[in-house]
Amino acid sequence: MTQRFAVLGSPIAHSLSPRLHAAAFAASGRDATYEAIESGAAEFPSVLARLRAEGFAGVNLTAPLKALGLAAADEATPAARAAGAANTLAFRGGAVQAENTDGAGFAVFLERAGVPVAGRAIAFVGGGGAVRGLVPALLERGAGPVAVVVRAPARAAADFAPFLARGLRIVALDASDDGPAARAIGEASLVVQGTPLGLRPGDPLPCPAAWPGPQAVAIDLLYHPPVTPWLAALRARGVRAANGLGLLIEQALLAQRFWFGVEPPRSALEEAVRWRDPFAPSPAPSAEAPGR
Repeated sequence: MTQRFAVLGSPIAHSLSPRLHAAAFAASGRDATYEAIESGAAEFPSVLARLRAEGFAGVNLTAPLKALGLAAADEATPAARAAGAANTLAFRGGAVQAENTDGAGFAVFLERAGVPVAGRAIAFVGGGGAVRGLVPALLERGAGPVAVVVRAPARAAADFAPFLARGLRIVALDASDDGPAARAIGEASLVVQGTPLGLRPGDPLPCPAAWPGPQAVAIDLLYHPPVTPWLAALRARGVRAANGLGLLIEQALLAQRFWFGVEPPRSALEEAVRWRDPFAPSPAPSAEAPGR
């Protein structure tokens, strides 16, 4: 019997998850399908119930559904519980099982890119479900100090309460170039952008592009478009910066492991989305022959 999977979120039409998982199924010889289904927070319970009734085997979740996904689960992995959010659900034996592959996937992406975490200052811009999945994984790997820079610090303090005793700081985002937010971001070795800001006309950037230091690595968790205005502004300053596609590949590999117990070949997923390491140096131009 064909197994059915999907990714839920809003907006979702741009998602590359169907392409990644279709490639994973093909490379693994699985009889399975994967589709993108639009679902906001209000309709999520009914959509989830419908998919379970239709015999779906599992789903991935993106904004704004990750916290709701955990709340809907009967069982959750330690990673999902620590994050307070789930990005992967499996429907097994009448139960909903929740996993969060954000943090582990991000750690693998950084390791493969040669970006150290242990003992390094990290600043997150935004405190949504994606960021909540990353913070515990990086703290476990010795990151610190870690700051979460947000527009609503009181809400973030509640969302990240379990990590405040481990040195996590909540910093209010303001416009001052010499305020606490600018200092936290400017001192960070790794700056992670986790908001949807900067994509629509008239949107402000998530934070001023001048704030990350020239020594920093910056990651925008968005990957559509491939180069956001924030990334473009950082790269113009010479900051090493990447979008979230590398993380999406790692998330997909770990979701496959959660569903099936094994991972498909990484190369199949990379080829499906024409992945190229954003930190790899550009090929040197070939020398012209004398006299040309």
